[in-house]
Amino acid sequence: MNAETGSNTLLRYVFNHKPYSIRTQRYVLENFTALFPRPRGTRFEWFSLGGVPARWTRGHEDGSGRVIYYLHGGGFVTGSSRSHRFLVAWLCKLSQSTGVCVEYRRAPEDPFPAALVDALAGYRSLLARGVPAQNIVLAGDSAGGGLAVSLLLVLSAAGDPLPTAAYLMSPWVDLTSCHRPFPLADRVMPELANLACDYLAGMYAGEHDPSHPLLSPVYGDLSGLPPLYVAAGRGEPLRSDAERLVRKAEQCGTPARLHLYPGPLHVAQALAPFYGPARRLLEAGARFLKEHCPADGQSSP
Repeated sequence: MNAETGSNTLLRYVFNHKPYSIRTQRYVLENFTALFPRPRGTRFEWFSLGGVPARWTRGHEDGSGRVIYYLHGGGFVTGSSRSHRFLVAWLCKLSQSTGVCVEYRRAPEDPFPAALVDALAGYRSLLARGVPAQNIVLAGDSAGGGLAVSLLLVLSAAGDPLPTAAYLMSPWVDLTSCHRPFPLADRVMPELANLACDYLAGMYAGEHDPSHPLLSPVYGDLSGLPPLYVAAGRGEPLRSDAERLVRKAEQCGTPARLHLYPGPLHVAQALAPFYGPARRLLEAGARFLKEHCPADGQSSP
């Protein structure tokens, strides 16, 4: 058995074999992150947004009417509004915003375009509730960051009102099988990272070409989109996704800012409740959102 075959066998065990089934992974992630502290005064509220389950995050708004429309990560397979509620709460606290995180459908039960359909339905429903686009900012991490860019492409093509800015943490914007650098690790770790990404991408893309711009938005036309703030670790596998996204946005005339932080941590902002540097990363994103979305205070969701 060669190294690639052995790694692939290991990944299939991790993703499919009890007790490491996808269902178990989802359960463990949600219950582990439930232990993460959230800011005092945070309130959560379940509701339906365009027929899609969603979770409000309240208690930190400054009266401006600013709303963070958050798309969670998890490789399109795990993750939920529950697993990411602490991260949304901290971003809301630091940006003095209300947050909403939609519970989009996940692969492999519901492959592409289900997640994008749900994200679009939720955004349009938010507008229909009377929240103006000028009061909305997008945010997302990992797969959710890529989904946020795909959502912007759909909104732009349809002529829908666009949010005012997007904060993307370690966004996954290229689902094609390609080499992802992992400079701070030995040869085995990059192989595993690439195989894991390809395995997740296969479940989400299904029979669709993973280079389709709505699956891999780095291949799309990014012109006319709102300003992007993209952060990633210098040593993480998705650093190249972040760099290419920013280059492509700039080529298309869309303002984009790249922040490469030290180390190999993917979505280091998730450590904000415990770790000062991670908190400062999230603070930088919060400042960006406030800068580009001062809002007007005329509509509160």
